[in-house]
Amino acid sequence: MASAAPQALGERDWSNLTAGPAGAIAERVLSNDYVDLLRFRAVCRAWRAGSAHLRARGALDRRFHPRRWVLLPCAFASLPRRLFLNVVTGEPVVLVLPDLPATSRGTPPRALLVLCRMGTHAVQLLNPLTGQLADLPHAASLLGSSGDLLRRQLRNLELRGAGLADDSMVALNFRSSSLSPKPGDLLWTRLTFHDGIISALPFQGRTCLVNSKNISVVGTAASQQHPPRRAAAAVHGRGAQAYLKNRMFLADNDGELILCYHVLPTNEPCNHRRCSVCRVKLDSRDMASLAMLQGKALFTGTRRAVLVSAAVSSSIDADTVYVCSYNDVAH
Repeated sequence: MASAAPQALGERDWSNLTAGPAGAIAERVLSNDYVDLLRFRAVCRAWRAGSAHLRARGALDRRFHPRRWVLLPCAFASLPRRLFLNVVTGEPVVLVLPDLPATSRGTPPRALLVLCRMGTHAVQLLNPLTGQLADLPHAASLLGSSGDLLRRQLRNLELRGAGLADDSMVALNFRSSSLSPKPGDLLWTRLTFHDGIISALPFQGRTCLVNSKNISVVGTAASQQHPPRRAAAAVHGRGAQAYLKNRMFLADNDGELILCYHVLPTNEPCNHRRCSVCRVKLDSRDMASLAMLQGKALFTGTRRAVLVSAAVSSSIDADTVYVCSYNDVAH
């Protein structure tokens, strides 16, 4: 006996969605995660057609940027394959990134990647999920040198982070300066800080920085006719010790900015650190202490921090800060 059609059973044939409803659902799916959109498109031809309008407008299109994914070190996969881990579900995804072996520098793993070609020293921005590239000014204009001197300077360059200053401007953050170009520009715009950058994080289309005095945001004016500028967003009150002896890190908790502060008590071993975690409220320019991490764990290294759901592994304890000494790996 033939089975009844879905309509006869009162069920909906979702593969027959028209372009309008399918497109609206696809937009909601993309707002959650780009990988979810890939899965949506893989269901059937009709859903692919209904979401055809959702295409990245270049490497700076924030809708397609990594959100809940971190790029793991080379030890977890062989080049050119690289392993991404979902910090919420623990799901791994392997992607082929043929551009990475030709690079000399990379940004933190939960972001866009800044690539510097070893042969030409051309600088590009890569979205590792979509493979899209944006050309940035040459490394020679970044450091003002060339030849062997440029190569030595690139090897010693300490990149603290990279992100967007707005929808069309990229910010590269070093120990004492931030450089912001637009794709296609020939020169970098340099913002020099008298107090060094301790931590940097791309956050909601802006770049947040921490120094020994406060948390600040790098962005552009509404008219975008003026160069990017840094504006203080909150005072953490930790003082110079935060830069000289202790550590501070910024982390993104699903749209909530988190500051973690490591205190190294006097007359105690270096591995006896005390940690405090605060929620940074950019709108009201203040901070509030957090006693719990909502079932997550915070992993911190020498320059970076990432929040991971305890559901990722049975070895991870919820509401715990893990202090790691090895995270400055070549990505």
